[in-house]
Amino acid sequence: MLGGFYVSNFYYGGSTFSGSQGPFSATVTGTYTWSVISPVAGGYAGPRLDNSIRLRNLSAFCVGATNIMINIQERTSPSSNGYNIFSSNFEVLPNGTTTSQFARQTLLSGNWLWLDVVTVSGSATHLGITLSYEYDIVVE
Repeated sequence: MLGGFYVSNFYYGGSTFSGSQGPFSATVTGTYTWSVISPVAGGYAGPRLDNSIRLRNLSAFCVGATNIMINIQERTSPSSNGYNIFSSNFEVLPNGTTTSQFARQTLLSGNWLWLDVVTVSGSATHLGITLSYEYDIVVE
């Protein structure tokens, strides 16, 4: 029997395996989150990717603004220019906005995420973004 295990900051729930004990694969899911107080146009650093990931969806909301236009970049270093994950800027609305449509679906291990706040319409007090992703692992 193989119990649950932690991979980075994610928990893969316990599964029972019987018979041959060969390698098995699993898909791990996780999220990256930005919580920005009083957002203004500009760049906000994100995490370095420990694994190559496939983007699943992005959910975002804003408080105090009519809307906020964003994009997220994949960068080889925090100070380099990167590649946008959206083909055009993504509109964040007060009631929340979700998408699973990305121009750049797969992001590479070792690269960095960077949030670009392009415009803020109104007096924003908060911007919340959750980027969901997945990647495959093999346990031997």
